[in-house]
Amino acid sequence: MFGKSETEVLVVGAGPVGMFTALALAEKGIQVEVVDTEWRTAAQSYAAVLHPRSLQLLDQAGLAGEVLESGHKIETVAFYEGESRRAEIRLSELPVEFPFLLALPQSGLETILEQKLKSKGGLKVLWNHRLSNLQSEGQRVVAGIDKLAETAQGYGVPTFEWSVKKRLQTNAAFVVGADGHNSFVRQSLGVEQEIVGLPESFAV
Repeated sequence: MFGKSETEVLVVGAGPVGMFTALALAEKGIQVEVVDTEWRTAAQSYAAVLHPRSLQLLDQAGLAGEVLESGHKIETVAFYEGESRRAEIRLSELPVEFPFLLALPQSGLETILEQKLKSKGGLKVLWNHRLSNLQSEGQRVVAGIDKLAETAQGYGVPTFEWSVKKRLQTNAAFVVGADGHNSFVRQSLGVEQEIVGLPESFAV
């Protein structure tokens, strides 16, 4: 099956950046569509802290109250050598509107953003939708999108995997690539990625 749609801006990736971008566009009356390969908001947190400028932007979108209620303020950052406290940064003394860091799991922020999108004219994230190709046609961009569905494989004890249920085509004036470090949008445009270090894991 093949379906076609048209929008002013296609946002690829429904993480914090993608959803906030879509929200900012929708607030300006711009038609926007959001797609993401995953089936829901983040199950694990790749980002854990919001900085003062991010909080200011969320405040402008009317989300600061809800975000502050869900997070934990960090007003001082201390540096230790063994058990000795060597130095500290007092964020509370910064001359900004939100003089602190806010610890908030990425999944929590995404849930707040998704709810705000739904309340903004019923704008829904199209989960399980994977960008498959991107082509320029004059002043427009044509994006091929695969709608994914979970299918059972095998007998007895079946295993489940994702397969293409439907192929879609979206015609847009602009495409925003917010689809992470392995961005398909970036790769489609031939934009090189500069590797600055090895992958790291951390715990909070």
